[in-house]
Amino acid sequence: MDKLKCLLYIAKLSYKTNATYKQSNLFGIIVNSFWLIIQMYILVAFIKHGISSYTVQQGVGYVILTEALLTITGLSGSLGGIDIDDLIKTGNIIFYLTNPIGLIGYLIGMEVGRVLYYLLWRFLPLLLIGVVALTWYPNVTPMMLLYFVYSIIIGLVIANEIQFIIVMLAIKNRTSMGVVDLIMAIELFFSGGLLPLNIFPEWLYRISLHLPFSSQIYLPISIILGTEGSILKLLILETFWALALWLVSYFVYDKERKKVYVQGG
Repeated sequence: MDKLKCLLYIAKLSYKTNATYKQSNLFGIIVNSFWLIIQMYILVAFIKHGISSYTVQQGVGYVILTEALLTITGLSGSLGGIDIDDLIKTGNIIFYLTNPIGLIGYLIGMEVGRVLYYLLWRFLPLLLIGVVALTWYPNVTPMMLLYFVYSIIIGLVIANEIQFIIVMLAIKNRTSMGVVDLIMAIELFFSGGLLPLNIFPEWLYRISLHLPFSSQIYLPISIILGTEGSILKLLILETFWALALWLVSYFVYDKERKKVYVQGG
């Protein structure tokens, strides 16, 4: 119970920290809206030239949902809002690894607060802007919405597990330089954050679809658009990846916690 209260307190603190920068969030919405329009014209051009199998309405929906989902999926590489390099350099990482709630508990609390804030003040406003300004009205059923929400939640879990493994690698190598940028680029490409995966050649599309990254952007959007036929199989695969990455995360965390290397401090 005490740990739960601590987690809720950390989540509340994270939410309030993000809510402090209201002007920054407003500018963020403006920038996101700008890129939304640019990406829409690019994808619609692909559709009209037969490069994508989407209809124009599906293409518009894809870019709206992509830009909105990118604000909450954690592709920014800022898991928990901590500066891992600074913590390693100063030696303060030891406090996160040895306190009762642990590094995992702290990061979960921080991510819950961050996701809730961006869900309310970035995801929903962008979705509303897209629906109103671009006149996109998806035809969805309650079951599709349920699958969509489930897919987003599991996608968030997977995104955070990947970032947590990056943090552990940073602790092991005493720096995160290069690793974060590389993983971000891979995630953005294979998640469908740049283009829908079904634009890729068939062999690359099939590989991308079965990687964990697709669950962060492409799979949730495909549920709403109705462009993938085997949704239940893909959701099962998504759940498998979440469990597999959790086991990897736990193994790496347990190993690094036992031999943490503290510099300075």
